[in-house]
Amino acid sequence: MARKKKPAASENTERWLTTYADLISLLMIFFVVMFASSEVSKDKLLAISESLRRALNKDAVSASAVGVSILADPARKTTTSASEAIREDVRAFGLDKSVSFSTDERGTIISIVDSIFFDPGQTAIKPKIEPLLREVGQFCKETGAQIIIEGHTDDRDINTKDIPSNWELSAMRATEVVRYLIRETGFEPRKISAAAYGDTRPLVPNISVENRSRNRRINIILVNAEVRTRRAESKELTQLDLIERNRQVKEQEVDKMLNPYAQE
Repeated sequence: MARKKKPAASENTERWLTTYADLISLLMIFFVVMFASSEVSKDKLLAISESLRRALNKDAVSASAVGVSILADPARKTTTSASEAIREDVRAFGLDKSVSFSTDERGTIISIVDSIFFDPGQTAIKPKIEPLLREVGQFCKETGAQIIIEGHTDDRDINTKDIPSNWELSAMRATEVVRYLIRETGFEPRKISAAAYGDTRPLVPNISVENRSRNRRINIILVNAEVRTRRAESKELTQLDLIERNRQVKEQEVDKMLNPYAQE
């Protein structure tokens, strides 16, 4: 009796996956070794991360210059919401022409001309601005952000018994706003500070009455989370950091003595 032929075994068409998996594993190990044996800066990592993110998700919102998405930053979303709410209050008080909004690397800046804050040469806050200032302070407080109050003047000199210079005038006005916000809104003192610049940082040249009016201002700055992190990191200098910094300074001084005509 003839034996029945066994059916031919089906050909394995997926054997290439084994080779492919080995190749991927080797590539992964290669890149891990390369990564571990080199110094990769934070900026480069962020750049790589941003490139991958854009490649994998073309519809995603592009990141900021430092590689962190604005929409992914809760602090920025909060400060943005606060600034929009403050804009509505400013319009409600009819002060659109006296208050402006801008942003820079520090965060959101609310700039208020000093004429609605103070009488000329004075440091006492006008009662009519207090309701708006309370609203602004409350919104700022709810963001949880650090707040900087900046005082600015124009270039006209002031020299009185109590206020000998523009620097003192800007400092006293900024400090008065800080005290008011702490007292009236319960703002945490550790989250608010004052800065005074006198006439050293004009917005526009002091060549007209209108320009001088723009330069006399109080800035309320909602500091974003990135800046707060950088400031915290900058305060954490170890003793070795200080020694290294001093060594570099001394080396530069020696180089200048040995090569007085060398260009920097």
